[in-house]
Amino acid sequence: MSEVVGRDAELRAAEGFLDAAGAGFAALVFEGEPGIGKSALLAEVARRAADRGFLVLACRASSSETALTLAALADLLEPVDEAVIDTLPEPQRHAIDAALLRVMPTGDPVEQRLLGSAVRTLLGRLADVRPVLVAIDDAQWLDPSSAATLQFALRRMTGAAVGVAMTRRRGEPSPLRDDDLGEPPAVIRVEVGPLSLGTLHHVLRDSLGSAPARSTLVRIHRTSRGNPLFAIEIMRRLADVGVPPADQPLPVPADIRELVREQVDRLPRSAREALMVAAAAAVPTVALLDGALGRSTRADLAIAAERGIARVDEGTLVFRHPLFATAVYAEADDDLRREAHRRLWRVVDDREEQARHHALAAVGAEPEAADQLELASAAANRRGAPLAAAELMELALQSTPTDARAAWHRRSMALAGYLQRSGDFVRGRTVLEALVRDAPVGPTRARARLDLAGILFDTNGDASAARHAEGAIADAQGDLEILARAHATLAAVLYEDREAAAAHGRTAKGLLDQVADPDPRVAAQVLGNYVASETARGLPVEPGVLQRALELERLAPMPNVSDRLSAALGAVLVFRGEFDEARGWLEQTYATAVDEGDDGSMAYALSHLPTLELASGNAALAEELARRHLAVATELGLESQRLQALFNLALVHTHLGHETEARAEVAELLDAAGRAGDRWSRANGLAVLGMLELALGRPVAAVPPLLEATAIRDDISDDLPRRHEADLVESLVGVGSLDEARRVADAMATRAEASGSPWRIAQALRSRAVLEAAGGDLDAAVTTLEAALRRDEPSPVAFDRARAFLVLGVVLRRRRERRAGKAALESAVQTFERIGARLWAARAAGELDRIGIRRSPAGALTPSERRVVELAAMGRTNRQVATELYMSPKTVEANLARAYLKLGVRSRAELGAVVASSTRPDALAADPD
Repeated sequence: MSEVVGRDAELRAAEGFLDAAGAGFAALVFEGEPGIGKSALLAEVARRAADRGFLVLACRASSSETALTLAALADLLEPVDEAVIDTLPEPQRHAIDAALLRVMPTGDPVEQRLLGSAVRTLLGRLADVRPVLVAIDDAQWLDPSSAATLQFALRRMTGAAVGVAMTRRRGEPSPLRDDDLGEPPAVIRVEVGPLSLGTLHHVLRDSLGSAPARSTLVRIHRTSRGNPLFAIEIMRRLADVGVPPADQPLPVPADIRELVREQVDRLPRSAREALMVAAAAAVPTVALLDGALGRSTRADLAIAAERGIARVDEGTLVFRHPLFATAVYAEADDDLRREAHRRLWRVVDDREEQARHHALAAVGAEPEAADQLELASAAANRRGAPLAAAELMELALQSTPTDARAAWHRRSMALAGYLQRSGDFVRGRTVLEALVRDAPVGPTRARARLDLAGILFDTNGDASAARHAEGAIADAQGDLEILARAHATLAAVLYEDREAAAAHGRTAKGLLDQVADPDPRVAAQVLGNYVASETARGLPVEPGVLQRALELERLAPMPNVSDRLSAALGAVLVFRGEFDEARGWLEQTYATAVDEGDDGSMAYALSHLPTLELASGNAALAEELARRHLAVATELGLESQRLQALFNLALVHTHLGHETEARAEVAELLDAAGRAGDRWSRANGLAVLGMLELALGRPVAAVPPLLEATAIRDDISDDLPRRHEADLVESLVGVGSLDEARRVADAMATRAEASGSPWRIAQALRSRAVLEAAGGDLDAAVTTLEAALRRDEPSPVAFDRARAFLVLGVVLRRRRERRAGKAALESAVQTFERIGARLWAARAAGELDRIGIRRSPAGALTPSERRVVELAAMGRTNRQVATELYMSPKTVEANLARAYLKLGVRSRAELGAVVASSTRPDALAADPD
């Protein structure tokens, strides 16, 4: 079709799509039966987009290219200026270079998600200059590697001026579904139906130079059901055999395959042979066909063009419709197909294509073909196409003789790795389980067990992961590197027995020290898991080990960002109270995950930021991060991260005194943890529940959940910071259980001293002071609290420091040091108000009222209220005030409400006037005491 006619509705949809794509992401999908005119519509969309100034990136998939690695992606990105690619972050630029073979891929394979992230960034940068149209014809034939990469990139293009227009055959599965791109109205789906009678008349005249008589046209339209491809072929047949009588059917084939077979059968034998080789080739250039057949094919191809089957376009044979090539290949018998592949195998240059042809030309096992396919599979993997690598390796396994067991095991191991990297954990697990059953005792089976343990831990989190890691120790047969990896794996998967995990971590490190030249990736895993298991026991790690592990990670990073020591280091530093350095590592982890397209690791990086910001006194930011973490974890189906996010959110809301929200989040957390048998998450939920009850002044209700949380942490030998135990000590004192409180406080002190963490030591000192005060030794309590405040100074936790001032103020009041007690309690009130800890601020204010010294002139503003008033009078919004003063918006609202009452104003305008004229200096003044 030289022009698109009779498609007004479809073109109106296309215009709307282009309008939307010029401003933000949009997608358009043409769906219909073969030959209905989808490709012509897509070409018209591309033409109109170019007229509007779009950069058009286009590809037409074909069945012969489906098995090739990243074929469609290479076609799409061919027009992109290399200078733009060179501006990408280094990991992404390397991924594009390797995928497109701008450089030969070496070293570690490119992660598929990194390639997807690179394409996403590249499209975004192109769209910053002008809108981009990605046009994909026959999406059902996209090669899986290109489809996976595009799916990753395109579903993350929200907001960018990028449009995706594609065609697909109705009723056939497509590796890139429109569901992957979004939902209406961003995605427009158009069913391309039959042409009208008048439009078909125009098409036949335009395509064949003449149109049939009206009566014949009506018969053609009815028989072809308005399909232009079938209509043209019927017209061609009628030109040969004439128009049959009205009571006889038109000479029309039942389907495309029959149509093509009839046309091909009428060709000379040499032309049929050329078309068969072309149908089997990925890119059937005339030079390739000549080389494969050992003769010139120009005369044969001219005949094919004359019959309307295919044409030569810039040196490459192009079938009139992709279905023609499919039909030619499908109609050939096995011998003809093998002969075509044998001819191509001898002349193609591409290693992967050569290996495929070799395998498809073979009858039964073919060791040489298997070797070629194994090499091609590894090359595809290095380019960031694990799906293609897996398919090639499966072909290699089919070509491997049954008695070549070592080769079979090696290739099965590689296949499992490719399947894991492509996200197909179910098939990867199946391959590894078969390998464990079939392989003899030895290093291969040990490695298979360890890979299987990793899959089981990530997907199930059950004891079977530990069983396979233990089995690997027996299978290793003394191989020190495998043994070190096995013990390191146990250090990671035994998360409910931290003491045993730490023992395995130390064993792994000792074994690694005996290996002369260990694999950097194995060494990084061993040292990373050693550091993590020691930290979980609350023990410090030698700086030299940490530096060596980080250097190994730089040389051989783990595929998942969250599995790297650098990611865990941020959490470790949070636990140690080194907040500034922790923030740097956590932000680096998040940025790396974004650059590499690792969504799962983004969730991990977010998981520790809420507690970091909460400890730093930034409750509003902590709440925002916790909500973002919950959204990411929920969207990706990462259940363990979702539970952590619920804990973070409940902890923030407990600090802010939002009882209803906190209780709902704790209830959801405990329910999910119970169903999963996740005791760690249950302990987290119980700890927050106990803290909430204590903040509400209910120590009796706080003790049971806090005791159970401690019992769980004791049972799993976990020595990570237990912030809830300070609440447990205070609650036990509140119910009169001093002996039990003393036991908990002593255990806290022991762990704190072992960790060397200043804030943990300060918290333990505060708990000891609570006990000393309860026992009547007020002098000792004051001394201990002063020591706690000194230890906390280098890296203060605002909430804990305010809690210490609260206890100090109460003790000083009991010693009748009223002014000193008042100062301590006011400091507590101010800090609690600044960080938005509403319940604790009220509690401290109540203790302050008991001092008996007038807090301020009647109607005077508190320091917190005064700061809020001053910023509000300057025109700040509540949210801006909250951010600047590290409060929640609700706390700002409460402060303003109290200030309005004290100052006798009803609006911000009146408030600004009061502040500007200072008509109420007594109210704005600070308490003279």
